[in-house]
Amino acid sequence: MPPSDRIRRAGAWLAGARAVGPGAGPHSPRPLPLAAPRAVEAPDATLPDTAPGGLGSVSTDPTERLPDGLAELRVQRVRGGDGDPAYLLTGVCGGPSDDLPFTSRAPELAPTDINLERVREGGAMPSEFYREVRHWSFRQRPLVGWLNAQRDRHGAALHLVVWDDTDYEIPWEMLLLNAEAATTGTDLPLGAAVPVARWTTIRELARPLLDEPAHCSGRVLSYFDEPNRSDAGAFSPFDHESHTDVDRFLDRLDERRRAAEPVPAAGGPGAASRAAQQVPGSAGAAGTSGRPDTAARPDTGGRPDPCGPGRADTGLGLVYMGCHGTHGKRIDDLTVGMLTWYELDEPAMSALHGDTGTGGTLVCLNVCHSGRLVDNRGGGEDALRGFSELFLRKGAKACIATRGEVGETEARALLGHLVEHAHRTPDRPIAQMLRDFRAHAVASLPHRVPRVRASDGGHDVDGQRRVLDLLYAFMYVYYGHPLTTLQLAPHHPDPAP
Repeated sequence: MPPSDRIRRAGAWLAGARAVGPGAGPHSPRPLPLAAPRAVEAPDATLPDTAPGGLGSVSTDPTERLPDGLAELRVQRVRGGDGDPAYLLTGVCGGPSDDLPFTSRAPELAPTDINLERVREGGAMPSEFYREVRHWSFRQRPLVGWLNAQRDRHGAALHLVVWDDTDYEIPWEMLLLNAEAATTGTDLPLGAAVPVARWTTIRELARPLLDEPAHCSGRVLSYFDEPNRSDAGAFSPFDHESHTDVDRFLDRLDERRRAAEPVPAAGGPGAASRAAQQVPGSAGAAGTSGRPDTAARPDTGGRPDPCGPGRADTGLGLVYMGCHGTHGKRIDDLTVGMLTWYELDEPAMSALHGDTGTGGTLVCLNVCHSGRLVDNRGGGEDALRGFSELFLRKGAKACIATRGEVGETEARALLGHLVEHAHRTPDRPIAQMLRDFRAHAVASLPHRVPRVRASDGGHDVDGQRRVLDLLYAFMYVYYGHPLTTLQLAPHHPDPAP
């Protein structure tokens, strides 16, 4: 088959890729939803074994391109030649010097050994896991070359969206941009060099959240389990309502106040009922926004209402959960605190919906495994489900979650970093905050990656701990627009009675 025909066939297969060009108008990252997360068989024809290039004469819309400095990497699930789970990549980047899209030359096998879930007690040794990531990164030279070309072209203005419709749990933020380096002194993971935002197809969303950045602003609503309740003090500079009663926390998520309505100084109707039947915005309610027609006013329990006279009703800027979580191969294996995934999917969570403009709520799930997704074919649907997907579907504009079992010290470090960011640099995007958090962890790693055993033949416990701290930092991932920001309302003392 002539090379030109092979390129055309490969381009037709990678449907949804956009042409780019200096005369094209900008657009936000918005790949077409996949038919399903289930793998499909890869075609016989793939791109020739040459440097990654364009899609040839594939018919795409030449008037559309990404905004300057915004790159998009799409991860599509396929099957390899022997039927093994595999994936293909398509990358585009906007700017005045747009180059041709990056495309995989052939399907890549799913790298199951570099799932951060393995970083746990009784799991992979941290230094060996890191070396596995380096070895995998070394085999991604075409992708790394394309990413580095975008870094050279756009500098600090570069932001990346990884749209991953697989359940392979690839730690893209850990992809080393110079994997051939012999020491960590020159290793540079992607997520420490570039602000990275993730996304996955959520069919129930009528409007993709990547259309434009949100400016999450307002009060803090939090839930902590008993072992973590003292962490609530971190939010003392802000207008903050904390709960250890999960039912009360969910009641508050189900309440929504309209600024135009009068708010009683005390009392008020009881919390909205969380009926067990499916509500708008729940999984399976395709094409709905989850917005209720009416909203209950909050029950202040006799206290002055925090958004009463003289206080702007700014809504919820941040919903934070600090508790234990579990994960498994089925949806009913997923828990956050005392709640299963199905139980958390029942409330409408109407408080997550911003009333006007681009405002909204960031949800931070400082909970082990909260950012992992499950292929729900066992539930009769071709969809990826998880807690990050759930909150985004319910109305959150962005979500921070974890891809593994995070240590308590690192969980508190993330909380402190988030609070510091909201207090000092609220105009900087959340994705940049997480990049800086990871970069700090990389800078703390020794010049050479520690070995499993120390010079005396015993395990290098201190060295493994230092690598583990880095891996914990890279377990945190961000879903949402890469330029979304967070500004929290300051704490004001209650008015005198």
